[in-house]
Amino acid sequence: MTRFICTHAFAQALYLAHASFLRAGVIRLSSHSAAFWSDIRNATISHPDTVWTRGDGQYEDALRKLWEVAEAYVRSARRYVQPSGEMSEQIDR
Repeated sequence: MTRFICTHAFAQALYLAHASFLRAGVIRLSSHSAAFWSDIRNATISHPDTVWTRGDGQYEDALRKLWEVAEAYVRSARRYVQPSGEMSEQIDR
């Protein structure tokens, strides 16, 4: 069960981040966040201290990919949902 809780919690964290960035209309990169955004966008961040704003292609791409990653986590967990909607506590046992 822990696997499902963690998977859904991580997806929820990404959805919340998406909503926050969407509300703010801006993503401020830093040396701390550049690796995260590089992984999310599957692209190298050459200038980590930059700002992406609504309407900017990089901002739009980052939000789209952030949502896609969250959805991928949910799809992964959904594979183990029973037809009744229940999730077993044991996988591959």
